[in-house]
Amino acid sequence: MRAEPRAGDPPIRPAASCIAKALAGAVRLQAVRPFDESAYLGRVEGVNGLLDHEAFERLLSVAPEVKLVEHGGNGAYEERRVSGATALERTGEASVCIVGATRLLPEMAQLALDSTAALHSNVPVSGNLYSSPPGRGFPPHFDNKAALVLQLAGTKRWRFAARAAIRLPPRSSAALGLEPEEAEWREAMTVDLGPGDALYLPPGAWHGTRALERSLSITLSYQPLCGRHVLLTAIQAALEDVSPLAEPVPRGEQTEALESLLECARRRIASIRTGDLLAALRALRR
Repeated sequence: MRAEPRAGDPPIRPAASCIAKALAGAVRLQAVRPFDESAYLGRVEGVNGLLDHEAFERLLSVAPEVKLVEHGGNGAYEERRVSGATALERTGEASVCIVGATRLLPEMAQLALDSTAALHSNVPVSGNLYSSPPGRGFPPHFDNKAALVLQLAGTKRWRFAARAAIRLPPRSSAALGLEPEEAEWREAMTVDLGPGDALYLPPGAWHGTRALERSLSITLSYQPLCGRHVLLTAIQAALEDVSPLAEPVPRGEQTEALESLLECARRRIASIRTGDLLAALRALRR
């Protein structure tokens, strides 16, 4: 059943403000570390009890997007989008994710905005809230974004690789159809995250989880800014005011016309200098 606010319940917004401050500390720690190395970032005191499971369930009622993760045998799981009411009926046996939780409260939204600049992310930082019942978790996989995890309540066991298997992968391991090699997974590290513990995982790092007790955590996801993003931004700027490239593409496969466009683009790209790359970098960091 949907949890109703009770007298004496801690307000959600003050809790969100404290959680945002705790995450900001973890962001500062990660901002000066190598982006491609996994790391336990330590414990932030005062996090335990800030956001409990009843408060999480109240947030479900206003969440625009909820993801339900139902677990099967041999580590298999199925994800589907559901309403908050449907998710509430399944929190005892399935994992529930409030997608874009950082958009629900002003305190968290400001954290996401500040973190985008601090972590040099190519995309706006987003945050998801996860609730998992005991014994539930995810088999080994990797994502194509970096993850900064803060455990809020309960204990969750994480097993993870020290480094990325694929540096800045274009897609997740599931989308690429990949699984970790047995020897690689045997060397993975294990840590039990309790309230206040923070963990960083780079994109492409294998990891798996299992809740040891009912668990609540928040994950900030982002994409580290790399040279490809800077070059593409500079190239786009160089080609924006080129008149031939603004014309409609000729109908049919007119090779001569396309070769002319390519030569025009080559000349403009060849004119890009270091100053143009610096301008692109500044634009991406704004």
